[in-house]
Amino acid sequence: MRAVDTPQRIPHFLVAPGATILSMQFQRSSALPLIRRVAFPFMLMLLLLTSAATLSAQSEQTPPASTPAGQEPPPPQPTAPPAMTDAQSSSSADVQTARVVQRPKDLYKRDVAVSAFAQFSQYINGNSIRTDTTSSGGGMVSLRQSPRWWFGYEANYGYTRYTDTYYFGTYRIKHNTNEFSLAYLVDRNIYRGLHVFGSIGAGAIIFSPSQYGGAINIISTPPPTQSLPMFVYSLGVQKLVTSRLGVRVQYRDDEYKDPNFKFEALNTHKLRHTYEPAIGVYYRF
Repeated sequence: MRAVDTPQRIPHFLVAPGATILSMQFQRSSALPLIRRVAFPFMLMLLLLTSAATLSAQSEQTPPASTPAGQEPPPPQPTAPPAMTDAQSSSSADVQTARVVQRPKDLYKRDVAVSAFAQFSQYINGNSIRTDTTSSGGGMVSLRQSPRWWFGYEANYGYTRYTDTYYFGTYRIKHNTNEFSLAYLVDRNIYRGLHVFGSIGAGAIIFSPSQYGGAINIISTPPPTQSLPMFVYSLGVQKLVTSRLGVRVQYRDDEYKDPNFKFEALNTHKLRHTYEPAIGVYYRF
């Protein structure tokens, strides 16, 4: 009797997510930028880092010495350890103690960085309003810790200052911008101390107006400070120049709702992207 192949059933926990993804309509919505512009680049970076780690591990492996066919490898010969003097014993104990003390520092790598960045934000069209943002420069302070190359975190604070122009009667608001974020970090050494990293996280961005004015008569009061949630991801490279001091180059993308400073007349109901190429130095401790 000929055996009949039974088709394998795909588990329901794999079918349901696949069907959900295939049924999604990729329209411009609040979830689309997060999926396509934040999650995809980070997943790609994680895949590249994993591939680099696999290739690095394979290149470091050395093939075992071959033995002629039909012969068994000779058994290892036991050797007696040489006698150690009291001074050598004391020195060996000190080295072992030093290794035990230094191991946590190697395991929990930390660094603090100071960077300068350029700020570029896309223009927004929505609700019959167009928003343009001037380009500017800013500064950022970051703290990182990586217990493992695939598991770490970074905390960031950034500051810049620029002007938003709303073309609904040409209304301008100049403001200070403060950014606070916390992100998951992947940091991998790929070649002779050159590290490639990627991060993804969330935080808050705070707009504090300092100057305002324009031709919109319905806005007669000073615009208030506005705080908005944001998503952030970054990709970059870094390398130590000395034993503790290094250079870092990265690209950051912030995504948040277009600010309207709590005036419905300025509300575009759209998301804004802010692009921040940055360069800085970091100190490892």
